[in-house]
Amino acid sequence: MSQVSVIIPTYDRRDVVCNAVESAMRQDPAPLEVIVCDDASTDDTEALLAAQFGDRLGFRYERLSTNQGGAVARNLGIDAARGRYLAFLDSDDIWKPGKLASCVGAFETAGLGAKDILYHQCELVEGDRIGIEPVSGMNDDELFLDYVLSRDGQIRTPSLFMLSETAREIRFDPSLRLHQDWDFCTRAQTVGCSFHFVPVPLTTVFRGLRGDRISETYDLDASAAWLGAHRDMMNGQAFARRMCAILHTKRRRGESFEPARFARWLMASDYGVKKTLGMMALFLAAR
Repeated sequence: MSQVSVIIPTYDRRDVVCNAVESAMRQDPAPLEVIVCDDASTDDTEALLAAQFGDRLGFRYERLSTNQGGAVARNLGIDAARGRYLAFLDSDDIWKPGKLASCVGAFETAGLGAKDILYHQCELVEGDRIGIEPVSGMNDDELFLDYVLSRDGQIRTPSLFMLSETAREIRFDPSLRLHQDWDFCTRAQTVGCSFHFVPVPLTTVFRGLRGDRISETYDLDASAAWLGAHRDMMNGQAFARRMCAILHTKRRRGESFEPARFARWLMASDYGVKKTLGMMALFLAAR
């Protein structure tokens, strides 16, 4: 048995959460514990989990009294965890066999510690399409948001692996309903954490499985505000690209927007007026 605590936040995922839990419980060596943190589900998630895993060694169930979002649910698990290491898994995704052994092995072989975070590739499944991301890892001196927004890198929460003390220092921001993973990684970098890439897909992420995923319905104005607040943590190109993407999505959704407002944001990105206007025109022209 490994010294790994697994945290699985969930909310009304009774149709898929058991698959996630089973993929964690079947790791070899097995984790010390698998903690499902229920964000006040309204379906029969609790009863289903109790029936299927209630007598399984290492299974734990924690429940919030009111729905407070994924960040609060993950923090509940961080506080409850007893293992030396900590790993996250979303309730609608699954781990591949060997995930924990690979992460523990890589962490210990490299002699990593409290200022180190491991992450790996994920297999993305959307209908008949299967992809792998990220293609490459962060550079040693690269800002996290530059990696994600300029180079189309990705560090997904189900790929994160670290010491429990690291997670307790950083935690997830309970005020956020979106960009929780970006915020976690950005703040980790500001306190001196380094990211270490394992170029092997160890998690399967199912995209489009549920239409109510936050990524499909999130508040674009809140996204823009978060980016603006973290402007100093990315270069001009990264900021401009994301703002243009938000503008395009608002247009596609039929939501109102103020072109002048977005233009001011983009002009302030130090990406250059000509490049910014050209990028903005491309996003607006895209269907």
